[in-house]
Amino acid sequence: MLATDNFDLFGGLNPSYSPTTQMQVADQISWTHGKHTIRAGYEYEETQWNIVFAGLERGFLIFLDFNSLLVGGQSNILECLFCTKSGPDGIIHGYRLPNMNSFVQDDWKVSNKLTLNVGVRWEYDGMLSDKYGNLTTTWLSQLVPNTQVPTTPNGSTAAYGGWVVPNNYVAHYGQPPAGVYISPNSVPLSEHPPLSNFAPRVGFAYQLNSKLVLRGGFGLFYDRVGANQFVHAVEQGNPYAVTVDYVDSNPYTLANPFPAVPALGSFSQRYTSLAPACQVNLPNGTPADTTAACNSYLNVPFVNQLEHTPLDRQYNFQIQYQFAPSWVLEIGYVGSSAINLVDANHNYNPAQLASPTDPINGITTNTLQNVQDRVPYLGYQAVGLQGTAYDLVSNYNSVQVTARKQFSHGFTLQAAYTFSKSLTNENGLVANGNDPLNTAQQYGPSYFNRPSRFIMNYSWDLPFGKHTGILGGVANGWNLSGVTTIQSGNLFTIIDSAAGTIYGTSSTTLDGGYSRAQLCPGITYQSMYSSGGVESRIGGPSGGPGWFAADAFCSPPAIGQTPTCGPGCFGYAYGDMGPGAAKGPGQFNFDTTFQKITRITEHQSIQFRAEFFNLFNHTQFNAPNTALFASPLPDENSPNFGRLTSTSVNPRVIQLGLKYVF
Repeated sequence: MLATDNFDLFGGLNPSYSPTTQMQVADQISWTHGKHTIRAGYEYEETQWNIVFAGLERGFLIFLDFNSLLVGGQSNILECLFCTKSGPDGIIHGYRLPNMNSFVQDDWKVSNKLTLNVGVRWEYDGMLSDKYGNLTTTWLSQLVPNTQVPTTPNGSTAAYGGWVVPNNYVAHYGQPPAGVYISPNSVPLSEHPPLSNFAPRVGFAYQLNSKLVLRGGFGLFYDRVGANQFVHAVEQGNPYAVTVDYVDSNPYTLANPFPAVPALGSFSQRYTSLAPACQVNLPNGTPADTTAACNSYLNVPFVNQLEHTPLDRQYNFQIQYQFAPSWVLEIGYVGSSAINLVDANHNYNPAQLASPTDPINGITTNTLQNVQDRVPYLGYQAVGLQGTAYDLVSNYNSVQVTARKQFSHGFTLQAAYTFSKSLTNENGLVANGNDPLNTAQQYGPSYFNRPSRFIMNYSWDLPFGKHTGILGGVANGWNLSGVTTIQSGNLFTIIDSAAGTIYGTSSTTLDGGYSRAQLCPGITYQSMYSSGGVESRIGGPSGGPGWFAADAFCSPPAIGQTPTCGPGCFGYAYGDMGPGAAKGPGQFNFDTTFQKITRITEHQSIQFRAEFFNLFNHTQFNAPNTALFASPLPDENSPNFGRLTSTSVNPRVIQLGLKYVF
């Protein structure tokens, strides 16, 4: 697949053959005794996922723009994603995934006013194994220290250090080379998946009087990790597949898009040479293609050798009060705190900054040419050790107010307002923003959080009176109903894909690594926006300056030397903006239905409906384009950056319907 900023060519990751079989055995029992209702249950589930994946052998070639695709020359390929080398049928797996859980719960009516719900749940959340032994991975604990990395592929134990195969590998492939570790397990873990996942839960409801009720609860909730979230960490491994993904690897061209890799059926060897000859430039500042001779340049996805099941701790307290006949007011606090959240495709090998007082592998300067020599694990790309782990966190706190009117006199209504704050250090299951080795600096507002949200739904039988005859046929049976949504804009992170280059992790994708934008001097989170109403800030051909002020963003600091020295001798640092620091347009929307039911007989009627979506035809926008290309000069922004290019709801849509009911 060839992809640019604006179009895709030649399909996706097909062909693939992927039948899935799921087997499940479950049962529950319930026993009522006096004031107690006790329930218990058990479930066993096994998933068999057999996959033949030939589509990964071509992956995605991504170009910066259409001109780069046409030129197709050196340095024009931005990156290659999901690119592998495997057998004639592609990558073959016979995944097996078991899961078990059981629970016991007691609903105890302590008195006429107090009810308790007490229970505990146990979960076993398994990990993928493979019946063919195709589950090679890498453990950081097995990597040989940098000082022992061979300078050439010499076949030594150190050259194969880091590779780990499951215990059924030998039955299919024989003994691996010395240095490859054979795990005692059939799963890519050094220890069994946790057997101690017990989750207690307790809730209560207490009626103070006929109009006032208190409710609350607390519980632990373990969460399975979907196979799609960690399959990339184990699907590609020697000897059955070789990963050739790369990001910003200038030497590769459209005529020769893939880097040289070892022959299929063997294990890639790890090596590197820190000789100055490996850090030279060709004319015009173009980097030399020295990776094959100087660096193994490995790209190895892996799964963390210890599994920590994601855990969510939820708690709430609510007051329910009947303040008038048929009217109920609910005021509550709802919160949660999660740990061990999945962190997919996390970069563990970004280059570090060297200095004369703090050299890295003997290197004291920072250039784009020596990025691969400043990484923590030599022989791997700066984005070549992407692990799936369970180390992210989140928390959510909210005040929720609901007013509800029960149906009476032909009218019912519910209005709910939520004021909330959600914080996390993950962005779409990934924590590769700025320095990926410091997830604390990625902690900020969640990308999906809307701090204020008001929802109202209603239904009203219009009071035109009760009539008979022709007048009754016209006036009776009219109803007005609808949903009104008013909410603040969602929060988002502004990404400068040209920043972070000095660390080797600059990319246009979250998986490859990304840098947040850099605010210009004197600009704050409040002043970075342009002025005026939403309609005057659309940007582009629609007019207006766009969502952000023209002088809001600058290039991040240049590291190495100055930009005047030409390509190769300098790179850019990460931007200084925080995650989730920008907010998009809000939403104010009405969906309304007018309905007329005309009864012909007791068992026959005609129903007419007129539905209006976005009744007032108010244009409501999604967040603006967040892809900023501010480096090397602020006026080289992406042409769509800051523009409002899509809407969150459609223009007004009117639907008419007629139904005969008998």
